[in-house]
Amino acid sequence: MKIYVTLLALFCVLNAGTYDENYDVFDATSVNENYDVLMDGEFKEVIRFDELYFEDEVLNDDSNITFENISKKIKTYVDSNNKILISIIGFTDRKTDDINELKVESKTYANRFQNLFSYSLSENETIKLSENYAQSIATKLAEKGFDKNLMIVEYRGGKDNLSTLGSSDSRAISRRVMIAIYVYK
Repeated sequence: MKIYVTLLALFCVLNAGTYDENYDVFDATSVNENYDVLMDGEFKEVIRFDELYFEDEVLNDDSNITFENISKKIKTYVDSNNKILISIIGFTDRKTDDINELKVESKTYANRFQNLFSYSLSENETIKLSENYAQSIATKLAEKGFDKNLMIVEYRGGKDNLSTLGSSDSRAISRRVMIAIYVYK
């Protein structure tokens, strides 16, 4: 039994950071020539920040404070004449295009009650939400004076969830933006 648990643990560790063969970046237009540099470049330093979370499509209060700290850190690198790239990646809940998971609309009391606990987003909706999240952060950084050419904006929709998505609280932690700074050598 121990050997099976050990093999399972080893398999999970080895595959934890991989994506499936269908993995792609949804927004090919925003991924500029800097994307290749991110994937193939050599960097002096890579700084990953705490994730920024959204509630009702607005950055929550704690994440606003985190965003201010992130923008200050980015400013120190820019002011020090470091050549950097800023990676901004938006995520949201998983899609529920599965016909068995979609809400059934009717005017019955039972259906209205059931829909209180149902949740559905199409794949297009998840992509659009994650795009809105990522673009809102890119806009906030641009408003602080950072050059948009330094930013690589991606949105991944409902891929890469952080939870099982079984409740509204667990879905909420997947509505996020990740920011990283890549400092050139």
